[in-house]
Amino acid sequence: MKKKFTILMMMLSASVGVGAKITETTLWEDTYTDGVGLNSETVTALKAGNVLRVYVTVPVGGANFKICYKGAGNGWSETTIPSIDNQWPWVNGGETYKDFTLTDDDITALAGMNIYIYKGENSTINKVSKLVDNPNIVEVVIGTDGICTWSCDKKLNFAGTGITAYYASAVTKGQVTLTSTETTWDWQGYILMGETGTYDVPVASEAHYPSVNYLKQCVNGSSVTASTEGIYHYIFAKNSSDDIAFYKLTKDHTLGAKKAYLETTTDITPAAGVKGVSLIFSDEETGISTLQTSVQDNAIYTLSGVRVSNPTRGLYIVGGRKVYFK
Repeated sequence: MKKKFTILMMMLSASVGVGAKITETTLWEDTYTDGVGLNSETVTALKAGNVLRVYVTVPVGGANFKICYKGAGNGWSETTIPSIDNQWPWVNGGETYKDFTLTDDDITALAGMNIYIYKGENSTINKVSKLVDNPNIVEVVIGTDGICTWSCDKKLNFAGTGITAYYASAVTKGQVTLTSTETTWDWQGYILMGETGTYDVPVASEAHYPSVNYLKQCVNGSSVTASTEGIYHYIFAKNSSDDIAFYKLTKDHTLGAKKAYLETTTDITPAAGVKGVSLIFSDEETGISTLQTSVQDNAIYTLSGVRVSNPTRGLYIVGGRKVYFK
């Protein structure tokens, strides 16, 4: 028999970020007083779309440095990189690196060439690296409170990652039912729960498509309009007491990228005196019991299995179930 557990109040995760996993590979590292040369073998490994990152130390007022191609294919003379309009880019004081995104024209031009980087006055080049997006991995960051809304432009597989994803499968007065799913669809809204940390989540070729989902995506960030008759919008947010739930929007609100909001055709605002819309989790395996304000008699464990005596605010395992301590 499926059990349901209700949370009357939840706390917003401090932060959540979702984006392609970026791999950084060091091509050269030292402290050089003149300039750096990347040989043609290293340059050949660069591809269009790669980011060439030059780490520098510059004086307070800033400094510039020169970056160019140089090689036997052009008589060892310097050649301007096609994508760089200014061959002597400026770095402001306090900045630690300068990025260059290589284009198809750059890759064609550097065939058989070396890359040379010359420092400016009173500056130092410390490292040169290559940054590559991994299209098959998305980096997900769960903040200190362990729960947040989320959306992404890719299908993902959360199985075995330590994060549980939920979609909003039903709504009623004062309540929204959340159903867990191992895979998430692109351009859909979800709620994520998990222990604080950074997770590498693989892209999925197939994913469960929720036929009903009241959570709407905000992948690129946008303004969510105030509720009107027949279209009601709710934001997962903190109140003045630092409690979080879904609250009805009474005026337009700008929502950040990678987040989600609740949209219904009926007003599900709870009765007066109740703080926000309750969340009902219908998955027995990952269900959450009624919000606890005191420690139960059962042994208490962190999500990673460490037993604790005095839990602070957050998610724990009590009696085989996840419990949120306020």
